[in-house]
Amino acid sequence: MKSPLNRNGTYTQRDWTRDHHATVAGANPEPCPKCGRMGFYGPRARSGDQYYRACRFCGFWQEVGGEPQYFEPTVHGCGSWPSVAGAPYIWWVHRDATAYVCPYCERDVDVKSHEARNPYLHRDHPWWKVPQRKSYRRYMKFWAQWSAAAGRPYL
Repeated sequence: MKSPLNRNGTYTQRDWTRDHHATVAGANPEPCPKCGRMGFYGPRARSGDQYYRACRFCGFWQEVGGEPQYFEPTVHGCGSWPSVAGAPYIWWVHRDATAYVCPYCERDVDVKSHEARNPYLHRDHPWWKVPQRKSYRRYMKFWAQWSAAAGRPYL
């Protein structure tokens, strides 16, 4: 599943397909190319044709065909907002975003008033305690403890 940046720095559809197939086949998760953490990084898809890779630990994000970006952490904290591995779930947003719709309560969320600490920059964040260098099976079992992460080998 190893997907380093190719020569021009982009992440290709071929890279994403290889990474996704490896994940589905049960390959052990790869570390994030930015922070090196495991259990948070992997290939993802949204809206049918938006393919990307992302890390929910440091905010690394790269769409197929695009350059790496770094997203900002937010926590809405509504009554339905989940906790994962000892901390509120983090919703990562593009640096230019001013609002988003909460995926749990469907209300509009003002980004500025819901900024959160980036786990990568704060060694006391509970997500630093997530086990590292584990197998696909171990991560599946670990993340199954929280509904926001269940069914995946990475958050």
